[in-house]
Amino acid sequence: SWTYARTFFGIVDLLSIAPWYAQQVLMSTGNLNGDEAQVFRIVRIFRILQLEDFVIAFSKLDNAFRASKDVLKATGLLAIIIWCGSSALFYIFEQDNPNLRQCKSSIPLVGSGGSPGCYDFESTTACNAYYPGMC
Repeated sequence: SWTYARTFFGIVDLLSIAPWYAQQVLMSTGNLNGDEAQVFRIVRIFRILQLEDFVIAFSKLDNAFRASKDVLKATGLLAIIIWCGSSALFYIFEQDNPNLRQCKSSIPLVGSGGSPGCYDFESTTACNAYYPGMC
């Protein structure tokens, strides 16, 4: 029934059997070989969530998640705002950084074989002194 399908264990059941059906459909159409089929075997790990010894623990975890659903949404929204705001501020503050280097493609980014790379110098001035006009 649809009531069971919307519970935690109903979703786990669906996630544990859906890869088998997807694999069978793809194999019957010829769009899947043996190496690609390994992805579906990995997804079947969801069956671990059906361990009978942990039914009470998973039920409590599900109840705690449902009880704090609004707090988790607010926390996620705040995290996204902080992340986007911080990255925007980082971009604004660093866009005119004199030590931001964009070397020519002929200069390796990291040195090898005795010649230094673009990021091996402490400053852009030092890089330009070694590679004139290329950093």
